Amino acid sequence: MDVSQFWRMMKRPGHGTKCTLSTFVHERGCHPEFRMGDGAPAITKAGEELFADCDQCEDSLRLMCWSHVHHAVNKSSQFKHLRSVDKNLAEALLADIETKFVCEANQ
Repeated sequence: MDVSQFWRMMKRPGHGTKCTLSTFVHERGCHPEFRMGDGAPAITKAGEELFADCDQCEDSLRLMCWSHVHHAVNKSSQFKHLRSVDKNLAEALLADIETKFVCEANQ
């Protein structure tokens, strides 16, 4: 597949786009240390399937951007319940999660 074929394929909606993108990149010699995406399980699964058999990629880390983490935590029913019981504790917990996330990202 050449680059023009790849971009034509990417314009078409459908299942497997993330895996196809990763395959396209990997087949061109890119061995990522990190894979960033939202929290979709399909992205995680595609990365694990594609990069697991490559010696240079087997330690590649799956990352999730802070805005998606923040959104997922805030919309969870457990966090909403905690916020309704103790708003200060909920905000402190969210601040701790943010600190942990930033510290991990800067290692």
